[in-house]
Amino acid sequence: MRTRAAGLVVAAVVLAAGTACGSESPPAERVPALGSQLEAVEDAVADGDYHQVRAVLERMVARAARAELAGTITSDQAEEIRRAARDVVAALPDAP
Repeated sequence: MRTRAAGLVVAAVVLAAGTACGSESPPAERVPALGSQLEAVEDAVADGDYHQVRAVLERMVARAARAELAGTITSDQAEEIRRAARDVVAALPDAP
């Protein structure tokens, strides 16, 4: 399970909002709350609290959508966050 958790954290790091598109700054830099939410995802993964991982990712996706609508992040960046969140959730063990 340690390997699975490590994989989830790596996926979460990508999710965070990590990579910039072209010359754009990374989403977590433009929307600091996304970076905070990434830390919360990493903590929940480390604790094995997959329910919390799902909840934080849901909030992160919603925040990314609001930032996209506000023009703070690009639609490509928002889509990358949505895609990565789906990938992380798909890798989580089934909820009890």
